[in-house]
Amino acid sequence: MNNKIKYIYKKSDLISVIKFLKNGYNWSVKRSNEIKKHFKGQKGNVPMGAYRKENGKFKIAILLFNQSNYFSKQENIISLCSMYAAKSHRGIPVINFVRKLTEDLHNFTITNYSPNEIAYKIWKSVGWKNMRVKKIQLGFAKKFPFFKLRNIKNLFDYTLGKKIHYNYI
Repeated sequence: MNNKIKYIYKKSDLISVIKFLKNGYNWSVKRSNEIKKHFKGQKGNVPMGAYRKENGKFKIAILLFNQSNYFSKQENIISLCSMYAAKSHRGIPVINFVRKLTEDLHNFTITNYSPNEIAYKIWKSVGWKNMRVKKIQLGFAKKFPFFKLRNIKNLFDYTLGKKIHYNYI
């Protein structure tokens, strides 16, 4: 088994990984195109994805979104999205992939805000820690007042994060 992870730095190389993920997750063409559009704005020397191939076929792949330099901070941050493994490479091969990915990207803060339960367990198995996050939903409407907060009392309640234990990374 080839344990080498390849990283994608060119947008043109990303197409085949998105196709693999589309087939694995049974995404619509619309979903795949939305993801491709997201990468049009990604700049810098940050990988856009990673994968493992065997005999010329994708076995494991993941997308990596560059989240660096938000709010004028000079931090290297990558957010994970949509990891998929062929059935033959689930279990130990995925854990090895995740461990190697984490080692290779040690210069980055790596986040995963919405893993499913299985992915959560995989990332925890290689030493990932929980993050305390707070989600605020803001919606826009066609009529005045043009926006709506789901729970306005939590907008400025900074103690909320101390009371909640999130199950996901």
